[in-house]
Amino acid sequence: MRSAEGLSIESEPTDEFTLSLQLRMQNHALSEQIEALKSAGGGGTSGGMEGRVAKLEAHVETLRADVSAMKKDVGDIRTGLATLTERVAHLPGKGFVVTATTTTIALLTGIILFGDKIQTLLALN
Repeated sequence: MRSAEGLSIESEPTDEFTLSLQLRMQNHALSEQIEALKSAGGGGTSGGMEGRVAKLEAHVETLRADVSAMKKDVGDIRTGLATLTERVAHLPGKGFVVTATTTTIALLTGIILFGDKIQTLLALN
C-alpha cells in the first residue's frame, strides 16, 4: 500500500522496529503537510479568521466607494458627450461650407475681372 506522500507501507508490519519506522515516516509526512497549510496564512486552521474577514470587508467597502465614484464620473462623461453631440449637430454641414466657399470665390473673381467696369458703372473714376 502507498501513502499520500508515496511512502511504501506494508499492510502488516513484521516487528516493532518496522512499525515504529513506518509511523515516524507517516508523522514526518503529516508534519510537512501541516507546514504547507500554515504557509497560506491563518496557521492552517480557522484561527484568526475574523481578522482576515474584517480586512476583506474593509477592502470591499473601499472597492464599493471606488465603483460609486466611477459611476459618477461615467455619468458626468455621458452628460458631456450629450452636450458635445448637440453642439456638433448645430454646426454647418459639408454642403453649406462648399457652397459658401464656391460662392465667395466666384464673387471675388467677378470683382477682380470686372473691377474696371464696376467702377465705371458706379461712377467712382
